[in-house]
Amino acid sequence: IINPSSLVDTEAIGDPMLKTLSKGDKIQLERRGFFIVDSKPMTFGKPMVLIKIPDGKAKDMGISSKVDPSKLQGHQGKKGEKDGKDSGAAGSGADKKAQEKGGEKAKAKAKAGGGKPADRPIDDITRLNIRVGRMQKVWPHPDAEKLFCEEIDLGEASGPRTIASGLRAHMKEEDMTGQLVVVLANLKPRKMQGFESQGMVLCATSAEGKVELLKPPAGAQVGERVNVEGFEMADPDDKLNEKTGKAPLEAVREGLRTDAERRGTFKGAVWQTSAGPVMAETVANGTIS
Repeated sequence: IINPSSLVDTEAIGDPMLKTLSKGDKIQLERRGFFIVDSKPMTFGKPMVLIKIPDGKAKDMGISSKVDPSKLQGHQGKKGEKDGKDSGAAGSGADKKAQEKGGEKAKAKAKAGGGKPADRPIDDITRLNIRVGRMQKVWPHPDAEKLFCEEIDLGEASGPRTIASGLRAHMKEEDMTGQLVVVLANLKPRKMQGFESQGMVLCATSAEGKVELLKPPAGAQVGERVNVEGFEMADPDDKLNEKTGKAPLEAVREGLRTDAERRGTFKGAVWQTSAGPVMAETVANGTIS
């Protein structure tokens, strides 16, 4: 039974070899998981239906059917069951309580999939809260020759954030003002030469040392979270731990790079917004920080 509530319709370009599959075959889609073929693929005018096989780790392990099997047409009771009386009746009450208890645990587990930082790997990229922002103001830090002071709109009710960036040696104020940027928004605030910095503007750096802003496409929405393609985006940490051996940013840093097409990636998985990928202007195969 396919649950309409969990049915996802996705347009995709398929390999011609999909024609060789039959109903019941098992396949793996890269970074998407394992699936069972439910309908013959490549039938003109009809979609290919795949049923996901939970891997035991994803949040959808907490999804359970709300259909009572005993009410389905053709259902036959287990051996030893009677017509709603005796041990069957008593058992049904116990079973119902067990199911309710199990359902509550499943819901709790599903909720915890996005859960407490301590329950998730230190190198889980989704612990980082990377947001689209717009540079509203940029000015030189009065007491630090390498720093710019910035006001960046992240779509928050509290107003724009103040952020200090060591970019004065790499770009001019006019190159930054009004630009869409991406911001690591769940760093702990810190004073930088007396100026409070409430995040980090993310940039790409080439092997030669050229530094550029990472920019979302023009249609991206201020405040939206940047997704990492192929990852289930669990809730980010409220504030990232920065202690040695416990810092998610340091754990994922090596995987943060631009690819050959200048797109921001984590271990090759592209950073996406609602309007398309985050990109550097010219820096390909560079580091992100």
